[in-house]
Amino acid sequence: MSKVKIQGNASGTGVLTVTAPNTSTDRTITLPDSTGTLATTADTFNPDAAVTINESGADVDFRVESDDDANAFFIEGSDGKVGIGTATPNSGLHVSSGDTWATRVQQTDAALHGFITQVPSPDASKYGITLYDTTAGDFTFRVMQNGAITAGSITTTSMPQKGGVDVAAHGSNSNGNYFKFADGTMICTVSKSVSQQNNGATAGGFYYSNTGTWTYPVAFTGSVRVIGNTQGGHYNAISVKTPSVGTSSCTYMTLSLNSTGNAQDLYLFAIGVWN
Repeated sequence: MSKVKIQGNASGTGVLTVTAPNTSTDRTITLPDSTGTLATTADTFNPDAAVTINESGADVDFRVESDDDANAFFIEGSDGKVGIGTATPNSGLHVSSGDTWATRVQQTDAALHGFITQVPSPDASKYGITLYDTTAGDFTFRVMQNGAITAGSITTTSMPQKGGVDVAAHGSNSNGNYFKFADGTMICTVSKSVSQQNNGATAGGFYYSNTGTWTYPVAFTGSVRVIGNTQGGHYNAISVKTPSVGTSSCTYMTLSLNSTGNAQDLYLFAIGVWN
């Protein structure tokens, strides 16, 4: 029969003796003194009470394995970063997974909110939510802390309304500005310039510029109307004409009373539907 004997002495060092069956040789474990006590009655584990791991704050990692992942859960001892599926977390929470969905947040109560990202201030230069393409080495989608959105080459502002009317999206690119309204209406605007107005004269007696093409910043899905007006430049330029108008682009020219080689600025305004 096995026997267990605990023997102490005046120095504080304890000895745990285990006598194995079928042998006369004892096995002993020496319990250190107060400089390295393994356990006392005050250190008993209670699963129903609060538990602190690494209370001394030692720089040691904490890791949990699963049957197929050596780093199912990992805490970096040096900085407290948490990794799921990785032993080298590079942020407060780093999830690395080869599953179809790496991360899923599910709200089961339809009356409550879902995922929330909280930021300290509406800083237009700091990211709130991002989508990073490791192949391209760049962000393909960004929501800044002030609510502005960048998706590819399109940048929108955080403006929820324009003149008290709900705006579904508002942004700009190299082709101009656009405003998408919640009712499906879209307005696109751009400033252009022609270098001269010395063609003609036309049957109506006007001289005209070379034809330019405006590709809208966002294509329309239905019929489009384009309005233009001249701005600054030569005083003889009186009108803007759009010979052809499509859902993705239009052509334009200016009309002048006299032949002139002076440059002329103009402004184009297109309205149609986006949805």
